[in-house]
Amino acid sequence: MPASHCTTTDIIRSAEETLKTAEQGLEDLIKGPPERKLSGLRNLIVFGRAVTNVLQNLRSIESDFDAWYERYREEMKNAPLMRYFYKLRSKILKEGLLETVTILI
Repeated sequence: MPASHCTTTDIIRSAEETLKTAEQGLEDLIKGPPERKLSGLRNLIVFGRAVTNVLQNLRSIESDFDAWYERYREEMKNAPLMRYFYKLRSKILKEGLLETVTILI
């Protein structure tokens, strides 16, 4: 369903589902078998960022969304870790790359 036909509840539900995917990626990264750790990391990075993209669909139906979201957008924009993950996500999606080192988790 296009975002323009969604309700606030639909968008929040979609954001929650996207967050669950990111959380599953974290679970795979931390507790999963070795062959799932890299895909877990990728899912954590890509879907973690996607939560904010999904939430921004509220902009089309909630008139005060931008005023509410601006504070969080600025916090994320100014946080070095968030910028790092944003760049890493872009690299994964655009180049298919994720440089890795072997670590024990």
